Amino acid sequence: MRSRQLWNLKIFMPILVAFCLIAHFVWYEMHRVELHIPMHSKQIVDIEKTTIDARPVQKSAGGVDHEIRFAERRKRLQLGCDKHRNQASFGGVQQMLNSRLLWLNRENIIVCMTPKVGSTSWCNYLLGHYHNGSSTWEGIGSPQAVARRLLAPQPGLTGEEKLQQLTSFTKILTVRHPFGRLVSAYRNKAEPCINRTGCYARRNNLPLPSKPLFKDFAEYLIDTVKVPVLADAAAYKSFDIHLSPFFLNCEVCDLNYEYIVKMETWDDDLSYLLPKYHIKYVDKAYGAILNSSDVSFQYFKTLPESLVLKLYEIYKIDFELFGYSLDGYLK
Repeated sequence: MRSRQLWNLKIFMPILVAFCLIAHFVWYEMHRVELHIPMHSKQIVDIEKTTIDARPVQKSAGGVDHEIRFAERRKRLQLGCDKHRNQASFGGVQQMLNSRLLWLNRENIIVCMTPKVGSTSWCNYLLGHYHNGSSTWEGIGSPQAVARRLLAPQPGLTGEEKLQQLTSFTKILTVRHPFGRLVSAYRNKAEPCINRTGCYARRNNLPLPSKPLFKDFAEYLIDTVKVPVLADAAAYKSFDIHLSPFFLNCEVCDLNYEYIVKMETWDDDLSYLLPKYHIKYVDKAYGAILNSSDVSFQYFKTLPESLVLKLYEIYKIDFELFGYSLDGYLK
């Protein structure tokens, strides 16, 4: 009897070990795909449809938690673009406008610069790296103007070579709550006109009253923009650059963005992401300074619900692509 038990054990143990090895291999492959698969693949980690994505990430060795977060954002963007392809796509990479892209050729990365979403800081980060940490570019123009001039595709590239780099380089996008960005644009570009004549809105002949309130600013935008907003040259040109939706500004449904940074998690995202590309990160604490929902809510309380909903229709695609909601903005 004992010899028979030993014989059965000799047969069973190799089978058990083989099963454990196969299970471990399957688990590893599933998690490896979740963390490293590119946006255009269908095998990306699932996410909850209502994610707002403003929670802090617990840092861990190798940035695994950060990569999971970026994979979730890519997945949401992919699903949204699949749903709204006819409205949100310019029709492919060849049809894109490309005017907002900054190229850091040494690191093979491309960053889409969106006004009122940390664009000045991005220009400073990239220009500092371009000049090997020096600030020799300062004083010769605004960071945005200098960046557009210096951070461009390599000179002499053919159209096909540029297209190849546009496809193969790592691409980075930064977003924030669309209504928070709208309030920021008003406070910086129109509200100063209430107390002084030298303001952005007047210099650029925006059709606003001499002392524009936030309601005036909202009505100007609603009257100017044709809804639904389509990804084409006409819609692109109809927006002031500080107000254009992300899907127009950065052609998010035509380029595969590997990294989507959010202003709500700016410090956490960039403290992980920038060192990956040997770029020095300086803590700006944007989450506390620029993204106070309470401030945005106060401005939106001055608007009737009908105007809020019309503004939502303008930015509806951005809300869905990047997981934002109207919570707190409706009375």
